[in-house]
Amino acid sequence: NMAHQCNNLTLIRLILALLVLLGHFELLAGIPSPAFPFNYADFAVDAFFVISGYLIAMSWANQPNLKGFYIRRFFRIYPLYAVMIVVQSILMIWLLGRFGVLDVEAILHYMLPNLFFANFLGHNMAGVLDHLPNPGINPSLWTLKIEVGFYLILPFLWMATKRYKVVFLLLLFLLSNLYIFIMAGMDQWTLYKQLPGQMRFFVVGMALSFFQPMISKALAQLKTRMGSCYHW
Repeated sequence: NMAHQCNNLTLIRLILALLVLLGHFELLAGIPSPAFPFNYADFAVDAFFVISGYLIAMSWANQPNLKGFYIRRFFRIYPLYAVMIVVQSILMIWLLGRFGVLDVEAILHYMLPNLFFANFLGHNMAGVLDHLPNPGINPSLWTLKIEVGFYLILPFLWMATKRYKVVFLLLLFLLSNLYIFIMAGMDQWTLYKQLPGQMRFFVVGMALSFFQPMISKALAQLKTRMGSCYHW
């Protein structure tokens, strides 16, 4: 069932989270080409998007109710996210207080955009982290707005997938790759990382979810045949 399938991915997600954490050590230190095991953060983020594509598509397929889906997604991600933003804000306010600077406008300029996933508008509070090679308190926040954007459109993508099947998934994958090719050619690396470019990873997860019954059936048949051969 769904709970069992999610549990099977827990260890993988823990390993990926560790890789992201290790990668951010070097990112915050300003090391451009870190050595193993600090050089797999990008791979781990991409893998997280694939897993999200798989699990969220399966969640919608099991309970295809638009209102219920959005409510579940909201309470799954936003309360803890908001707590994290508040805790980060308190930490930076404390640092500002040590420097004798408490700017209410700067505090709101950080908190409000981040509470609405617009972290690109404020990585820092009143320049308190400007001395760091990468002045941002949490480099991974950009991925959450990507996740939320995917949640918003997933029901409609899944409806199109049910109708057009592999043709739609393949088209979505190709368009996503075309987007990153264009952005890379224009040196637009910030835009390169946004949802159209990351959609190719979500699509892989969606495809795994969509074709899982066929994959499971094929594996079961293969297991039966191998068992029969071994018994013989």
